[in-house]
Amino acid sequence: MAPDCQVMVVKGMKGVVWAKQTRTVGGDRKNVTACSKRCYRDVEEVLKDPAGNIHPDATFRDIAEVWRDESSEYLNSQRKAGGQYIVARRKWLEYWLERIGDVQLDQITKKLVMDSFRDVLTTRAASTAKKHKTVLTQVFQDATDRGTYNGKNWGRMLPNAKDDRTALVPKRDGHQVQKAIWDEDYHRIKNEMNTDSFSDWNHYLAAMLSMHTGLRLGEILALEHRHLIRNEHQVVDRILVEQEIQRDEHGNSFVEKSTKGAASREVGVFDNQTVTELLDENLRRQVKWRKKTGSYFVHHGFVVCKGDGDFIKVATVGSRWAKLLRRLDPPLVWERAAQSDENGHRERKLMPPSFHELRHTFAAFGIAHGLTLSELQQSLGHKRATTTEVYLGIARNKELTDKVVNKIGDARIA
Repeated sequence: MAPDCQVMVVKGMKGVVWAKQTRTVGGDRKNVTACSKRCYRDVEEVLKDPAGNIHPDATFRDIAEVWRDESSEYLNSQRKAGGQYIVARRKWLEYWLERIGDVQLDQITKKLVMDSFRDVLTTRAASTAKKHKTVLTQVFQDATDRGTYNGKNWGRMLPNAKDDRTALVPKRDGHQVQKAIWDEDYHRIKNEMNTDSFSDWNHYLAAMLSMHTGLRLGEILALEHRHLIRNEHQVVDRILVEQEIQRDEHGNSFVEKSTKGAASREVGVFDNQTVTELLDENLRRQVKWRKKTGSYFVHHGFVVCKGDGDFIKVATVGSRWAKLLRRLDPPLVWERAAQSDENGHRERKLMPPSFHELRHTFAAFGIAHGLTLSELQQSLGHKRATTTEVYLGIARNKELTDKVVNKIGDARIA
């Protein structure tokens, strides 16, 4: 019997009986039978929207909370996202809930959305504004896919965030440094950085591994001794990368048996003798520290770990790394773009290179030592060559172009 209908549908009933197989929100198929076309439409709407989100007074909050609870924890590949990623997406969603959360869906207008978006569009970096826009788009798209919303996707109607691009390139002494540290900076890190404490040593080791192998921070933290492949001289000349550290919604670290690039890979090691000496020294320090701490040393982080042997959180490494660079004398800092002002222009202030820029440094080392784009793409674990080109930077691409021009200029086609 259809909703609000007192007529029971029975076999052999005279008159028109509407019957149809329809798909519910969960993907299951169900037979719908009603006494009339009108009653059938009522039943179908209930099946498409069991939570009752399609009604005249439905609000943005009704569809946004469904997306937050059921969709926001997954990436496009349906792989579980890390804890930081989930927290960030929910933070961007809270921005919209504060502004249009209690507005009825049929009352949302372009002006209302634009006025709300202008707050973040003019006070944040372009990348941050784009993430706010993306989250709003995904909420409306998810509601459309579930059949709980049939209006416009207001996120798609927002303009692309623009920024003062000339202020984004890091500078040092008036020169653009792209995203790779200079050679003299590398030697300062290697020779002058304080590694007396167990914590400082582990962050230093993680940085050296990133510069010499190009591994992502999550991949470094998930390394085990079995991943270190030694040659006949017991030198670590390659590393197997097949897992990385992730965080769940509670902030607990766990090992994900895959990497951001999806496929496992073997990477070569720049200056493998130096890296081998660092890893051997690390093993000695861990043994010494484990004897000192006793049962408190759990040894989950096999290569880089906290004082109790557990995994270091990615965010912790980033903040600690910045402190280590500031401790150098003089501090290793660049003139970098900071928060945008009310007009969308970025101010500049002195900040240390981020940990991820050590991966860009590896790319610069690779080009300087003759690696091709495809070879560098394989080592970095990029799915697309265009991503690798971004890592090279404008100056590096100019050098590569000059090298190609010199090679082919005098060559003759047979």
